Order: sequence, then structure tokens, then C-alpha cells
Amino acid sequence: MRKVLLIETASVINGGQKMSLLVSDMLVKTGKFDVIWVIPEEGLLADELKQRSTKYYLLGNTDLPAGVKGRSTIIKYGRLTISSTLRLNLIIKREKINIIYTPGPAALPWAAICGAIMHRPVIWHLHHTFIDGPTKKLISFIAGFRSVKKIIAVSNFVGSQIIRENSISKMQVLYNPVDYNKYSSGDRTNILLQQPFSFATNASVFIGHIALIEPEKRQETTVRVVEALRKKGYDAFGVIIGKAKPENEQYITELKNTAVNSGITPYIYYLGFRHDVQDILRCIDIEIIPSIEGFPLAGLEACSAGVPVVTCDVGGAKEFVEVSGSGCYFRFDDSDDAAVKIIECMKNRKQYSENGQRFALHNGYDCYSEKLRLLFEQIEY
Repeated sequence: MRKVLLIETASVINGGQKMSLLVSDMLVKTGKFDVIWVIPEEGLLADELKQRSTKYYLLGNTDLPAGVKGRSTIIKYGRLTISSTLRLNLIIKREKINIIYTPGPAALPWAAICGAIMHRPVIWHLHHTFIDGPTKKLISFIAGFRSVKKIIAVSNFVGSQIIRENSISKMQVLYNPVDYNKYSSGDRTNILLQQPFSFATNASVFIGHIALIEPEKRQETTVRVVEALRKKGYDAFGVIIGKAKPENEQYITELKNTAVNSGITPYIYYLGFRHDVQDILRCIDIEIIPSIEGFPLAGLEACSAGVPVVTCDVGGAKEFVEVSGSGCYFRFDDSDDAAVKIIECMKNRKQYSENGQRFALHNGYDCYSEKLRLLFEQIEY
């Protein structure tokens, strides 16, 4: 049995961590791999690992600000790199690790360095878009390390960020998978009794936004879209599902103030972190993804439930709509255009719903698991 060290750089559970858990579960299920995790701190992710009886180590807080990196962040990352690679090398030696796997942007260079020092093959799993130029250059440079044997990209757009020529042959695009059976079989019975769905009429339109609540996910666009739709005479509601990290609590306050200033507070609902998303989706009319994404899991979940998807026209979000045929895309940060595209989606809902469900079914777990097994089995230093 080969040992895989999975390095995760967040302690919460969002789309990226869901994928890490899925990959770990799939590898273990083959009976050919044992997966040991490294995570920053105790939290929701650690709780999930405990439920699985999965061994994990704590690396310490690795939080870095998103977006463009300033000098202080670069210095902090340099220090983290030294301390983290030293700690990781000890774990690799102690656990006799065979393969290093990581999806976290901050850990991509750490894995490559550790792989080079310890002579272990490294697999990168790219989910993110790198909007900071120096970060993109660093990742592209490190991708050329001999230790990095395979780079899994969740979309062609994400893969295109690696611009170093000798890394192209390492690239393999694997669209994210989805638990089709789970999200296609939600039960709306109890959800219909809850607000805002209990207010629904035949004319109501529920716009769902499922994501971590933070500026990068652009929930403010959803608020403005609801305002634009209501001005057009639609009985629109915004249903925001997800939680905020403590440092982003102020962002929720700003969102609520935006709704107050627009007079639409009664039509914006925050449902928090939910374990019954598959049931809520049965009550959603449109799923909106206004943020820059690698390849949105929320979109796949919505497709499985037959919910059309409206995304911004940037990166993996746009690519998702193009390859799935599940909806429309709008001009980035243009809530009026988003409202127009939502109306278009509603008019063609049946076709978009059918397209999306076919795409989600084709990208189910079984097919993805087999591709993943073959990829890991073929890795050698």
C-alpha cells in the first residue's frame, strides 16, 4: 500500500476542502492507498477527518490574504515556507510517505520543495485562479521542478495559468466531479415550510448563492441582482447559503447595509452553513455564481438538481456554463446584465435544466474515481 501525504491549507470546509475529502476517500476506497493529512489547525475539517478515523498532523496557521500580495505578505510567506517545509519533511520521513499531493495554492511550492529534498513524486491539484501576477509567476516556475510529476487542473482555464513550457506535458484536465445521486434526490418538503420559501407564490423567483461569505465570492452582486429584478417587476428573493470566517464578519454587515439602502432587506435571506443543500436546491430557481472560479462545485450541485446556472463571464465559471450548457453568463460585476440573463434562463429553464443534469451525470463519482486511481498508480519519482 502506498502512502499519500495530503497537504491542505485551510481548516474550514468549502469547495476546495470538499474536493480534498473526496479525493482522499476515493483513494482509500481503492485499497491501494493510505492517505495522511496535514492541516493548519483544529476545526470543521479536523472533525471530518476524525469521523473517518483519518490520521492528520497540524502545521499551524497558514492564513494569507487573498488577492494581490504586498511586501509584508511576501515576507510572511517566506517564513512560512521555511518552517512548513522543515515540518513537512519530518512528517514525510516519519510516515514513509510515497506520494505528496496538494491542492492548496500556498502549499504548491512547499510540496515541490519537499519532493525535491526527499525524492518523492508530487501531484498538484489546481482549483484556483491566481489574480496576483507574482504568485502566478512563482507557481509557473515551481511547476517545472522535477519533483512535480503531474498537475491536475479542474478546467482548461485553470491549467492555462501554468505558462512554463516544460510543464505542459504534466498537465491533465479533470473537471470536478459531483455526487449526482445525492444532489438529484433532494426533498423539498421541509424546506418549503421555512423562510423565505414559505412566502412563495407562483410568481416568486429564488436566486441561490452557495459559497463562503467573503468579498471574493461577490455576494454583493447577488444582492444587487435581486434589486434589479424587483425593479423589473419580478418577485425575486436572494438566498445566500454559507458562513463567513471571523475576519469577514464585517462583510456581512456591509451586505446587509447594501440591502437596507436599496430597500430590499425583506427579500435577502442568509441561511448560514447548511447540511441540507440538496433539499434547498429543490426550491431554488436559479443558482448564481458571480465570482472568479476554477470550476465551481456549486454549479455541478445545482446541475444535478436540475437548477439552471448563471455565472460571470470570467475564467472557469464561464467555461463551466459553456461545457455544461446549463445556463448563461453575464458581464463580470454587472448586476443589470445578470438580471437580464436570469430572465433569459427562466424562459429556457427546461432546456438548461436537462443539459445540466446530463453533464452532472456524466461527471459522477464512479468515472472520476477510476481516472484518479489510474493517475496515482502511474506516478513514480
